[in-house]
Amino acid sequence: MPYHNFLSFILFFCITFWSVQSQEYVLKFQNITTKEGLSDNRINDVLQDSNGLLWAINNLSIDRYNGKETKKYYIDSDAIANHLLEDSHGNIWVITTKGLFIYKEDKNEFIKLKSDNPTLNKLLDEHIIQLIEVDHNRSFWFICNSVLAHFKINNDLHIDEASVKVVINENSPRYTALVEGKNQSLWVSNNLGQVFKYDYESLEKVLELSHTSESSINAISVDNNNLLWIGTNGNGLFRFDPTDKKLIHFLHEKDSNESINNNIVLSLLNDSNDNIWIGTDGGGLNLFQKKSQSFYFFQQSFNKDYSISDNSVLSVRQGLDNTLLAATVHGGISIFKNRLDIKRISADKLDFNYKDEQSSSILEDGDHNIWLSAGREGLRTYNPVTHRVTTFIDDPNNPTDLSGSIILALQEDQHHRIWIGTLRGGLNIYDTKTKRFLQDFKGRATRRIYAISEAETDYMWVGSSNGICVYDSDLNIIDHINVAAPLSLGNNVKVLYKDIKGDMWVGTEMGLHCYQKTTTGYEKKSYYSDPKDSTSLSSNHIISITETDDLSLMVGTYGKGVDLYSRTTNSFQKLKTKNRIEGSIIRGILKDHHQNIWFSTNTGLSKMDSKGNVINLTINEGVQAFKGGAAALSHDGTILMAGSQGLTYFNPEELILNSALPKVFFTTVNLVNKQKESDDSLNLTIPLNRAVIDTPVQLSSNTASFTVNFSSSYFYAPEDLKYAYKLEGINDTWQMIDNTQNLTFSSLKPGDYILKVKVANEFEEWSPNIASLKLTVNPSFWQKKTTKLILVLFVIGLLVFLYKWRIATVKEQKEKLQHLLKIKTEEVKKQQDEVYQGRIAVLNAEKANQKLNQKKLRDELKFKIDELTNHTLRTVHKNNLLTDIRDKLNLEIKQPKTDKQHLKNIISLINDSFSLDKDWKSFYSIFNQVHPTFIEDLKSYCPKLSERDMQLCALIKLNFSSQHMATLFGISLSSVKVARHRLRKKLNIEEGSTLKGFISEFSSGEN
Repeated sequence: MPYHNFLSFILFFCITFWSVQSQEYVLKFQNITTKEGLSDNRINDVLQDSNGLLWAINNLSIDRYNGKETKKYYIDSDAIANHLLEDSHGNIWVITTKGLFIYKEDKNEFIKLKSDNPTLNKLLDEHIIQLIEVDHNRSFWFICNSVLAHFKINNDLHIDEASVKVVINENSPRYTALVEGKNQSLWVSNNLGQVFKYDYESLEKVLELSHTSESSINAISVDNNNLLWIGTNGNGLFRFDPTDKKLIHFLHEKDSNESINNNIVLSLLNDSNDNIWIGTDGGGLNLFQKKSQSFYFFQQSFNKDYSISDNSVLSVRQGLDNTLLAATVHGGISIFKNRLDIKRISADKLDFNYKDEQSSSILEDGDHNIWLSAGREGLRTYNPVTHRVTTFIDDPNNPTDLSGSIILALQEDQHHRIWIGTLRGGLNIYDTKTKRFLQDFKGRATRRIYAISEAETDYMWVGSSNGICVYDSDLNIIDHINVAAPLSLGNNVKVLYKDIKGDMWVGTEMGLHCYQKTTTGYEKKSYYSDPKDSTSLSSNHIISITETDDLSLMVGTYGKGVDLYSRTTNSFQKLKTKNRIEGSIIRGILKDHHQNIWFSTNTGLSKMDSKGNVINLTINEGVQAFKGGAAALSHDGTILMAGSQGLTYFNPEELILNSALPKVFFTTVNLVNKQKESDDSLNLTIPLNRAVIDTPVQLSSNTASFTVNFSSSYFYAPEDLKYAYKLEGINDTWQMIDNTQNLTFSSLKPGDYILKVKVANEFEEWSPNIASLKLTVNPSFWQKKTTKLILVLFVIGLLVFLYKWRIATVKEQKEKLQHLLKIKTEEVKKQQDEVYQGRIAVLNAEKANQKLNQKKLRDELKFKIDELTNHTLRTVHKNNLLTDIRDKLNLEIKQPKTDKQHLKNIISLINDSFSLDKDWKSFYSIFNQVHPTFIEDLKSYCPKLSERDMQLCALIKLNFSSQHMATLFGISLSSVKVARHRLRKKLNIEEGSTLKGFISEFSSGEN
């Protein structure tokens, strides 16, 4: 065989040998006992029904547990319940020593099944061993003594008498177990170690074990390959193949993983993964895994948390939410998850002397040996090939052994030397070639050594509470680096990390530092937390560092989670994930072979994938909280963890990360009623225990408040669940309530409401199973529709009455008012008449006065006009006088001799004309009294008018004829026409309009 093929074979053999021979599966058991309300810790059988409720039977009662409280049911006082069954229609059956009982939900009690068939009815009073349902059609078979009987039930849970069939086996003293096989067959066993097959036509014995009491068969089961598994009362376990009649016997062999650990088998279960679970009497719970053909054991241990509660298991059942249920003789019910992905090398095999909650530092060396600290008891190495454990302790009397009992740091150098940092013993170096400690280094750097890392080639950095010591390949200290002031927290080095560039990152209790390699040494850059700077570290206490694929740096802090450092922006930000990393103390960060990041925290292990999805693994998955140390990655990608429970490991590819999607159901409604004088009871509890309620819960108007309690089918770790609710009718959005399992409401208005509750598992996946509860708040007497209708009708009637009464009253008042108004009106009318008469008299007096004034004005106007006319006539007379003077002067001129007397007469006439010139002024004065503004307005309208033009306009205004005007001015008629024509042009009178019309309109103010 080629050498490399041989090595591959050896490596495969070693890994397989480790995984098969040394491992144990990590299962955490949750136990339900009398502390949770069970009647007794001896549980004959256990069942989780399709609604999620837990049923347990014991010699005292039938218990129903809903996660909060236990309801006890009692049947015939002489009957002892042996088995439980839920049929395909959700009915719960109890198989007892006094027949069969079926639970009727409407009566909330168990009713004994009876038949009209005398033979069957007699059997139903006997000790029934087991009952099964076949074909999922309410067709049942049961065994009693040596009888196999069949019946069907109808919808009202009564036996269909035509279906009854009884098969008696005269060759069998007492049947012990019954199971349905494939191809419509039944397998029946008895107390003589015999197995019979019944194919609905004939009964055939197919197997007979040895005739000893130990071969009495207690349980039988059929797996997915139709192999028959047979558990005996002291002869171990058998596997029988009906096809080739091959029988394999599993007997207890000391210190062998290939055998059962106890020969008394009380119960069997072929689970949904086709694994065989074996309940034993004293050996605890055994698992036979077909893949490895090996047995694994789960036993009660007082030194382990969450172990199975008792080593005698009467029944193993498949529960909901991927859980299994174990009914024990002394420990009640043990519940555990059916997951086989996390494995462990027990603390006993690793020579851990006592329980120490300190987590372990862990390292896989170049030879694939596992180095791990043993709490306060030194150091261990585990060889997965030979299973050899080597113990290193600090013996004060041995100067050549380990110095220091508490190991804080482990690192392997290129020379296969193991560097060991201790709490009080300083630095130890173990040479794996010579198998001895190098004595020159015992006690060096006596202060606490927290971190060791390889820097550049053949140089090791050792971080302690006193800074950093740098060693060369010859183990000489070539440098001592004080990160901060000596003896300060800033010089307390908690983690060292070399990045891909060869820079050394140093995490302390007071900041983060980067030592960048230069030609002359190192250049230091420091980073600190600044509450005012969102791009700084969230905490100065740094305890873990790793690098991501994009060369960013993940920095784990003590209490503040994970920071992400970007080299591009030289800034920090909180690591963003889609859901929360549960722990805040990040003791370790590692990257697996599939680019997933694993965080070792104070609550367990958290996985973050490339999309930012986080899954938290805690004690419920078998992962302990890290109280020191961190998880490590082996050469083949296995994640290693160590602690007081031993060495725990798993392959990330095989890890089953899906979890339960529980059913949620209501348990009770607690009502708080308002105090009544006739009722001293204020509280009332309504039991529900269903996931969906079709019949509404009626709440009276006297209900002051009510509390709805609910639970889920996930009894394994209910504290990991989260709930949300919505009350349709008030709010149609989901309200988060975390792990609260009750809701209190008050002051709901009358009406119908639907309360819905949903649950999310520990991975924050919401279950599609939503519980719905219909609530009806009944109205009070005054809130009822009939009461409201009567009140409305009464109010309407009252309003009609008031309306009519009001109308009548108003009418009467109106009539009175009208009568009074009539009287008042007559009085007012009389007063108005008197006032009117007075006013008329005054008006008449004023009218008469106006007439007198008008007459006076007319007389005065007539006088003025007459005076104006007289004045005009005088003017005419003057003109005539002037004409006469002219004529006389002309005559005198013609005389040969002047006559003085004639001249004197002419002078006298001229003097008369002077007095006549004064008459024009008098004319204007009188004219202006009749037409006050005419002359001034005319001058303003046409400033170029001459005095003669003004006189002409005045005469036209007074309707003087052209002849009178000619006489008054002493001119001819033609001259008057010429003067009128010139005046027309000066006044710019349009064609078609007369001068007289213009003067008349002008005087009326229209121009």
